[in-house]
Amino acid sequence: KICERRKEIYNIGEVSKVIIEFLNLAKAREWFEKQPLRQIQQEVEYVGKDGSLYRFDRVVIDPDRIIVIDFKTGKEGMSYYRTQLKNYMKILSALNPQKIIKGYLAYIDTRKVEELDYYFAYFPYVVNFLSSFTYLFNNFINNVLPRYQHSDITILAKRNAQVEMIVEWLTEKNIPSASFSSLNIRKRKIIREIMSLL
Repeated sequence: KICERRKEIYNIGEVSKVIIEFLNLAKAREWFEKQPLRQIQQEVEYVGKDGSLYRFDRVVIDPDRIIVIDFKTGKEGMSYYRTQLKNYMKILSALNPQKIIKGYLAYIDTRKVEELDYYFAYFPYVVNFLSSFTYLFNNFINNVLPRYQHSDITILAKRNAQVEMIVEWLTEKNIPSASFSSLNIRKRKIIREIMSLL
């Protein structure tokens, strides 16, 4: 088959092999599985705040979260790819503030997946929970959390709904959480320590 745009010739058998091997990855299979209440959008267009039009390769919409996948071929790890995907995640977060937004760069040629996850509007900050920040949270859990009583608040948000967006993640990490309105003055200081770690 000839790619008209670049005038390159591709072997259908080789291309099919690459695609099949990629789709056999456990993470990739998740994006194509049918589930109750799941919606899947392909090559869908969204408009950003600046009025620019963006086309997302694949968007998987579940009741509690949205996954956006950007398929790539060729070189991995280009910073532009991450910037582009984070912009997609910001757009989806603005449209769906009640949901967790997860993003993946899917490198088809090398059969690799890079995850950018937990982007959400977090009062009064915007916090980017990227995989590269994992060590900061491990440090927080091991060295900071023990200094407070378990009943003290360690993650807070303006409204309960914002805590509910990440309650699964907080539960996995054994991190107590509450809404801003439920805090007393002593507990409010803890948020400053958390944010200083980010």
